[in-house]
Amino acid sequence: RSKLLISTRLKPYDLEQRMGDRTQMLSGVRYRYLDSLEPQDALALVRSRGVVGDADAIQQFLHLFGNHSLLLGVLAGILLHDKQAKGDFDLWYAVHKDSLEFASLDPAQRRVSLLRMALDSLPKPSRRLLCQIAAFRYPVRLDALLPLHRPVPEAPSEPGRPFEYWLADLRERYAASQEEDERLGLLEEIALEESEIAEQYARWRAFQQEKRAYSQREDVCAARAAFHVSLCLLERCGLLQWDRPANRYDLHPV
Repeated sequence: RSKLLISTRLKPYDLEQRMGDRTQMLSGVRYRYLDSLEPQDALALVRSRGVVGDADAIQQFLHLFGNHSLLLGVLAGILLHDKQAKGDFDLWYAVHKDSLEFASLDPAQRRVSLLRMALDSLPKPSRRLLCQIAAFRYPVRLDALLPLHRPVPEAPSEPGRPFEYWLADLRERYAASQEEDERLGLLEEIALEESEIAEQYARWRAFQQEKRAYSQREDVCAARAAFHVSLCLLERCGLLQWDRPANRYDLHPV
């Protein structure tokens, strides 16, 4: 009696069966194509993002974009970050209506025009960061993005971590050896290994100190702050998606 809801960009082939020259869904499977939101849901979406204004006027404008949820998120971002409107649709439309020609365009051109408007409204550093993220084929981790936003002083390189596995093996061989010459040779190897391990620990402690000093530098902190501002702006504008558990960023595949 249970039901399973699958949300997917492509209809799964395994849920279809061929009937001669045509295909149909398997028994018990119901297919629903989601091409747009209902008008009231589209309005609720932009309202939830903080957009205010006359409901009928907003719904008429959203209808021009087919009530497509991704485009509505972008539109909400434009309204919220407009310095005059600050999320007020009525004020925004009154200021920009002479330059808005969406009604005369076909749906594909409307989408392109809206996205161009969103990109043009971005500060240059944020737009550059968005373009750089778009060049990655897969979602990008946060630490891989930081050097892209603004040049920062190179971080200290991490040395190899100290390890004592070989020393422990030498000590076991020395304890088990009965040959005097072999034991003397092992003692020399143990002394050399202990000296090398001491140097490794010294390099590791120096690296930790350099790392702490680097993270507290004023220019490094300023670069990271500007970087996070741009990421948050792109996410609020509906142009970037953040996978919170994995801490990765990506554009929507569409």
